[in-house]
Amino acid sequence: MIIDAVDSTARKVSGAALQELILGKLVATFPEAKDAFSSCPMSAHGEDIRVNKAFRQHVPISVECKYASKGFSSISNSLAQAHRQARSLGLVIPVEPMLFIQQGDERPMAVMEADTAIALLRSQYVASVEGMLDAYS
Repeated sequence: MIIDAVDSTARKVSGAALQELILGKLVATFPEAKDAFSSCPMSAHGEDIRVNKAFRQHVPISVECKYASKGFSSISNSLAQAHRQARSLGLVIPVEPMLFIQQGDERPMAVMEADTAIALLRSQYVASVEGMLDAYS
């Protein structure tokens, strides 16, 4: 719960930092489409990172960023467990852990590290641009 204007401002600063971090990662990962992304001002309506129509034809995503200083501990702990289990496989190839979570009757969700998710988006983008994917046409 937001207590006062100072608390509200502090939360917006933390949220903006995450938003800028993810925006930077997207721009760095997609240099040929760096103009495809823009940051939405805090408290504005809509997605946190805007994605242009041309990019969205190849990778149909909407980006929302949520920062919290606490409250995600069980998710973080579960993803850490997935990392430990992936390492214990002893495989030569890198294995990226994914966590699937569900609360009650809600739809299941997938959780992975941001860099892993962005790398998967990159793979989809490259395949789409090269004409290897036609699922979105």
